[in-house]
Amino acid sequence: MELKNIQGCLENKTIFVTGATGLLGMVFVEKILRVQPNVEKLYLLIRASDANTATHRMHNEITRKELFKDLKEKWGADFDSFILEKIPPSINFDERYDVALDVNTFGVLHVLSFAQKCLKLEILVHISTAYV
Repeated sequence: MELKNIQGCLENKTIFVTGATGLLGMVFVEKILRVQPNVEKLYLLIRASDANTATHRMHNEITRKELFKDLKEKWGADFDSFILEKIPPSINFDERYDVALDVNTFGVLHVLSFAQKCLKLEILVHISTAYV
Protein backbone atom coordinates (compact mmCIF):
# COMPACT_ATOMS: atom_id res chain seq x y z
CA MET A 1 0.00 0.00 0.00
CA GLU A 2 1.40 3.40 -0.96
CA LEU A 3 1.82 6.23 1.57
CA LYS A 4 -0.84 8.24 -0.25
CA ASN A 5 -3.35 5.39 0.21
CA ILE A 6 -2.43 4.97 3.89
CA GLN A 7 -2.96 8.67 4.51
CA GLY A 8 -6.37 8.46 2.85
CA CYS A 9 -7.33 5.49 5.04
CA LEU A 10 -6.42 7.35 8.23
CA GLU A 11 -7.95 10.72 7.33
CA ASN A 12 -10.62 11.83 9.84
CA LYS A 13 -10.28 8.53 11.73
CA THR A 14 -9.99 7.85 15.45
CA ILE A 15 -6.86 5.86 16.29
CA PHE A 16 -6.37 3.84 19.48
CA VAL A 17 -2.73 3.09 20.38
CA THR A 18 -1.46 0.69 23.03
CA GLY A 19 2.22 0.64 23.94
CA ALA A 20 2.61 4.36 23.27
CA THR A 21 5.39 4.74 25.87
CA GLY A 22 7.55 2.13 24.14
CA LEU A 23 10.02 2.89 21.37
CA LEU A 24 7.85 1.71 18.46
CA GLY A 25 4.72 3.22 19.99
CA MET A 26 6.33 6.65 20.35
CA VAL A 27 7.63 6.57 16.79
CA PHE A 28 4.19 5.50 15.53
CA VAL A 29 2.40 8.29 17.43
CA GLU A 30 4.88 10.92 16.24
CA LYS A 31 4.61 9.71 12.65
CA ILE A 32 0.80 9.82 12.73
CA LEU A 33 0.80 13.34 14.17
CA ARG A 34 3.42 14.58 11.71
CA VAL A 35 2.25 12.92 8.49
CA GLN A 36 -1.48 12.65 9.20
CA PRO A 37 -2.46 15.79 11.17
CA ASN A 38 -6.13 15.47 10.20
CA VAL A 39 -6.73 12.39 12.34
CA GLU A 40 -10.02 12.85 14.20
CA LYS A 41 -8.71 11.64 17.59
CA LEU A 42 -5.68 9.78 18.89
CA TYR A 43 -6.22 7.74 22.05
CA LEU A 44 -3.19 6.44 23.94
CA LEU A 45 -3.61 3.53 26.33
CA ILE A 46 -0.99 4.06 29.06
CA ARG A 47 -0.16 1.73 31.96
CA ALA A 48 -0.64 3.57 35.27
CA SER A 49 -2.23 3.26 38.69
CA ASP A 50 -4.47 6.32 38.15
CA ALA A 51 -5.23 9.14 35.68
CA ASN A 52 -2.67 11.53 37.21
CA THR A 53 0.10 8.96 36.92
CA ALA A 54 -0.93 8.22 33.33
CA THR A 55 -0.81 11.94 32.49
CA HIS A 56 2.60 12.22 34.13
CA ARG A 57 3.90 9.22 32.15
CA MET A 58 2.49 10.60 28.92
CA HIS A 59 4.29 13.91 29.37
CA ASN A 60 7.56 12.52 30.74
CA GLU A 61 7.87 9.43 28.56
CA ILE A 62 6.26 10.61 25.33
CA THR A 63 5.60 14.27 24.60
CA ARG A 64 8.70 15.69 26.30
CA LYS A 65 10.98 13.52 24.18
CA GLU A 66 13.13 15.17 21.51
CA LEU A 67 11.14 13.20 18.93
CA PHE A 68 8.12 15.49 19.52
CA LYS A 69 10.01 18.81 19.55
CA ASP A 70 9.11 19.82 15.98
CA LEU A 71 5.44 18.92 16.48
CA LYS A 72 5.19 20.98 19.67
CA GLU A 73 6.76 23.97 17.91
CA LYS A 74 4.39 23.57 14.96
CA TRP A 75 1.15 23.09 16.93
CA GLY A 76 1.90 25.01 20.14
CA ALA A 77 -1.07 25.02 22.52
CA ASP A 78 -3.05 22.74 20.17
CA PHE A 79 -0.66 19.87 20.85
CA ASP A 80 -3.14 17.81 22.91
CA SER A 81 -3.20 14.15 23.87
CA PHE A 82 -5.92 11.79 24.98
CA ILE A 83 -5.69 9.09 27.65
CA LEU A 84 -8.23 6.26 27.77
CA GLU A 85 -7.21 3.95 30.63
CA LYS A 86 -4.43 1.70 31.84
CA ILE A 87 -2.89 -1.52 30.54
CA PRO A 88 -0.23 -3.44 32.49
CA PRO A 89 2.25 -5.14 30.14
CA SER A 90 5.27 -6.77 31.72
CA ILE A 91 8.77 -6.46 30.28
CA ASN A 92 10.39 -8.34 33.15
CA PHE A 93 12.34 -11.11 31.40
CA ASP A 94 12.49 -13.15 34.62
CA GLU A 95 8.71 -13.07 35.15
CA ARG A 96 7.01 -16.31 36.16
CA TYR A 97 5.44 -17.94 33.11
CA ASP A 98 1.86 -17.78 34.43
CA VAL A 99 2.21 -14.07 35.27
CA ALA A 100 3.78 -13.20 31.90
CA LEU A 101 1.10 -15.18 30.08
CA ASP A 102 -1.69 -13.48 32.01
CA VAL A 103 -0.35 -9.96 31.53
CA ASN A 104 1.10 -10.07 28.02
CA THR A 105 -1.00 -12.64 26.17
CA PHE A 106 -4.35 -12.04 27.81
CA GLY A 107 -3.73 -8.29 27.60
CA VAL A 108 -3.72 -8.64 23.81
CA LEU A 109 -6.89 -10.73 24.00
CA HIS A 110 -8.56 -7.93 25.97
CA VAL A 111 -7.57 -5.44 23.26
CA LEU A 112 -9.03 -7.79 20.63
CA SER A 113 -12.22 -8.14 22.67
CA PHE A 114 -12.45 -4.35 22.87
CA ALA A 115 -11.85 -4.07 19.11
CA GLN A 116 -14.67 -6.52 18.38
CA LYS A 117 -17.05 -4.16 20.18
CA CYS A 118 -16.02 -1.20 18.02
CA LEU A 119 -18.83 -1.11 15.48
CA LYS A 120 -16.98 1.08 12.97
CA LEU A 121 -13.57 -0.60 13.24
CA GLU A 122 -11.90 -0.64 9.84
CA ILE A 123 -8.30 -1.57 10.63
CA LEU A 124 -6.57 -3.33 13.51
CA VAL A 125 -2.78 -3.36 13.45
CA HIS A 126 -0.84 -5.32 16.06
CA ILE A 127 2.92 -4.92 16.33
CA SER A 128 4.89 -6.88 18.88
CA THR A 129 8.60 -7.06 19.55
CA ALA A 130 10.77 -9.43 21.52
CA TYR A 131 13.73 -7.09 21.82
CA VAL A 132 14.17 -3.61 20.37
